[in-house]
Amino acid sequence: MIVEFFIIAAFLGLIPAAIAKSKGRSFGAWWLYGCLLFIVAIIHVLLISGNARDIEERQITENDMRRCPYCAELVKKEAIKCKHCGSDLNKIQSLPSESLIPSSYYTIEDGALELNRGAVADLACRIFSSANGLEGDELIKKHDNQIQAIAKGLPPQVRVEFLKYYTEIIRGC
Repeated sequence: MIVEFFIIAAFLGLIPAAIAKSKGRSFGAWWLYGCLLFIVAIIHVLLISGNARDIEERQITENDMRRCPYCAELVKKEAIKCKHCGSDLNKIQSLPSESLIPSSYYTIEDGALELNRGAVADLACRIFSSANGLEGDELIKKHDNQIQAIAKGLPPQVRVEFLKYYTEIIRGC
């Protein structure tokens, strides 16, 4: 009798947990809450609002969405014009994936790490050639996520130098 009660409680806990997950909340926490206090949990989960940030991030990863670089609203990846601000999106070019490999931006000589300035200059040239009229800080801001991703993959000894040199080149163009 007690075992059946726990099995039923475990299955009932799935209901508020599934609803909570669809609203961007923790499945595990809501499952436990639903197992222990099903009636309270089901009412509670129906009354709470969704976590907008988690829902948007899930749409980006699961539903082939991306953010418009001009207004930051979600649009389909295939979109050529933003439905929110009307900006032309087909001009947006991201860096080729081989440009995002951090190990190509440093060398190891005699056991010491050194920035590969030529590779950083090539990266800056590729970014500048796809600028579409942007210059300096606007161009840096447009590609900031990609550059920060590269920087995170670099060893700490060359990370700051990479960012300084890249910024210096882009601002100088």
